[in-house]
Amino acid sequence: MSAATLIWRAAEAGVTLRPRIWADGADRLPDDVRAELRAHEADIIRLLLDRENCKARGEGNDDFASPPPAELDPNEAAYASAERAAIMAEGEYGNPTVVVPHPMPVSWADATIAPTPGAYCRNCQGNEWWCEATAPKGWRCARCHPGDHLPADRRWDVRT
Repeated sequence: MSAATLIWRAAEAGVTLRPRIWADGADRLPDDVRAELRAHEADIIRLLLDRENCKARGEGNDDFASPPPAELDPNEAAYASAERAAIMAEGEYGNPTVVVPHPMPVSWADATIAPTPGAYCRNCQGNEWWCEATAPKGWRCARCHPGDHLPADRRWDVRT
């Protein structure tokens, strides 16, 4: 039986399957970091899978080789997102009518950073994105991660 068939059969039986993170040496992590890992488990799994898929295709580099930039508080993140969108909207040489194509990851957890004009998926080159309308968990490429499981009124769809 294929993995897809097994998942379907489990769902038909009313069983919910969930991937889990296994952290070798988790006892060396501070309690607050372990709590954050549990709280953000789905996003971490998505990032790890995206990284493995890119490595399998021979694309990209190891995104986790260096520490990420300092995390922004929500107000700063919203400002940074608006500033980034304004810069991208200016386009080439400050001309707002020119859309500059730019790659974006397959998915990202910060829902405040909406896809900007010219954004395309670095995996499939698609230009359609979606995010939950209520309690957004982040943006995803509609081709790589279809949002068909949600009705149209429960998600935001963006074409860039």
